[in-house]
Amino acid sequence: MVTGQLPSSPPVKKLRFDFLDGLRGLSALYVVLFHIGRAEHLPSSLSFMTAWMAHGNTAVAVFIVLSGFCLMLPCVSTGLTRKDFFYRRARRILPPYYAALVITLILILISSARKQALSSPDTGMSVFNPMNILSHIFLFHNLSPNWSQSIDPPMWSVATEWQIYFIMPFILLPIWKRYGNSVCILAGFAMGLAPLYLIPANYHFYWASSWFIGLFACGMAGAVISISEQPSRIAWKTRLPYLWLSFISLIICMYISQVRLHILLSPWLLDACIGVTSVFFILACVQAKCRVGNKTAPLYLRICSHSLSRRLGDISYSLYLMHMPFWWGLDFILKRLSLSPVLEEFARLFVCLPIIILLCYGFHLIFEKRFMNR
Repeated sequence: MVTGQLPSSPPVKKLRFDFLDGLRGLSALYVVLFHIGRAEHLPSSLSFMTAWMAHGNTAVAVFIVLSGFCLMLPCVSTGLTRKDFFYRRARRILPPYYAALVITLILILISSARKQALSSPDTGMSVFNPMNILSHIFLFHNLSPNWSQSIDPPMWSVATEWQIYFIMPFILLPIWKRYGNSVCILAGFAMGLAPLYLIPANYHFYWASSWFIGLFACGMAGAVISISEQPSRIAWKTRLPYLWLSFISLIICMYISQVRLHILLSPWLLDACIGVTSVFFILACVQAKCRVGNKTAPLYLRICSHSLSRRLGDISYSLYLMHMPFWWGLDFILKRLSLSPVLEEFARLFVCLPIIILLCYGFHLIFEKRFMNR
């Protein structure tokens, strides 16, 4: 093996799974709805209409699986050097992230839209504390509960994913190359859960969701199954009923969430089940795409492949980074209108949401589009 070369399988046919963009876009939209979609004091008779928006962290878990899947595709199909890997990741992730960080800090500084503009409500620490700023610049703010969500809350997961980018080429890929998918997944969860069980509670990085390493490895395994030409992996791709498996896994997720098993037993349990469900669903879409031919695609594949879903996918990173700062301003206005809870809910979903999407689209055009890898 050439030094610095990421492990790869023999070259396979290059494929484009457009439904991945749609799934990413829908996940980003759900995160936005989680943050803005539920008005306070909504009548209990109408609360069921917004209850489904209350699980934002599940969408972040889907993002991590999608990231593992998409980043594994070129590693399976081509020989990619570590240098090229890091360059492409840095070029894709960092410019929009730093632009969002600067813009958010400016908005916090000049606007009263966010009540905790100059200090965190949980710690009282200044947002402009030098260590807080440095931790965000170097993407290790997820390692401290004081920094993790102190500027733009969704940015914590960007730091976690950035750190996984170093684990993937140096640890996960060599393990996958030598031992296969199963050991790679087990190694990912072992690394991610070790801090939770080996380090005292005040220092074990629970707030960083370190078990996302295991979810990322699940996405990697899904990519291998999807495009590998090895006979054993083709059998895995074509024979298993992934749609039914994703449905059963989703029922388990709903049960875990409903009875709060993830709180009673372990905080990573629900995320792990969401990760497995996501992989099964992605593989179900792969199966459907391979079988469609001239037939009409099933509804779930059409939804994920729809042009609107894919356009949301194109701006999903910008939408994820910037929806909260834009929402602070809109929420500031809403609160001064003194609307009833029902009217406020209507305004959130049908006025504020489109405005946020348009503003994030503008951010995408200026700060993200030129850095996208195709």
